[in-house]
Amino acid sequence: MKNPKIILAVCIAAILAAAAVILIRAELRRPITADGPSLDVPESYDRELYALFQEAEERGDLISMNKLYERNLSLTGIPFPDGEYDYTHGGVIYTYPFRVSVTRYEEFAGNVYIVKKSLDREPLSITDNDYVVLDSRTNSDPEFVVIDSYRADNSALIRRICKILLDHEELYPTDWERTLDSMVGEWQIHNAAYAMNYRVDKAKNVNLNNDDEDTDWLSRAFKEVSGL
Repeated sequence: MKNPKIILAVCIAAILAAAAVILIRAELRRPITADGPSLDVPESYDRELYALFQEAEERGDLISMNKLYERNLSLTGIPFPDGEYDYTHGGVIYTYPFRVSVTRYEEFAGNVYIVKKSLDREPLSITDNDYVVLDSRTNSDPEFVVIDSYRADNSALIRRICKILLDHEELYPTDWERTLDSMVGEWQIHNAAYAMNYRVDKAKNVNLNNDDEDTDWLSRAFKEVSGL
């Protein structure tokens, strides 16, 4: 014969388990309160982030707009109003994150912003880890211009940024045509000139134009420095 005490214990355990399930379900369905966080799915976008988004839009900071829009989506999953969002803002700015490992403990990380020359860059929230590239591929001599290119003093970083430009050209083709090695070589010559304080106004930015594709940069640098 079964022990009545064991049967009673099993029944009590079953009742307690059922009660626990009911309590958990009730907790998950609890509405938003001011006393603590809710596990409910948000019903709307984050209004504080949207206010910051509108402020960024008013001052023309497209980079902050993109970051705030993305942050809101990650938090709520609900986009800001006004329809579909264009991260390029009509094709005037393209954002490419990069991460380059130099050693086991050192890396470069930031964003490459490819922008139209006509875009006002003053309001943009550009950090010290970012690089801005002017897209002038519609010129008679098509080119990308890397602003303050002297800041990239690592060959792996230079190569990565140049690869991003090649990838962008593949996505949005024009008559611009350069090879990776020629761009890296030109960039490094510019950096060397800047480091020697030679014509820093020109050396600080690198113009990666079509006409310079086949240039022998070492020979050209020697001729300019020697005055030949």
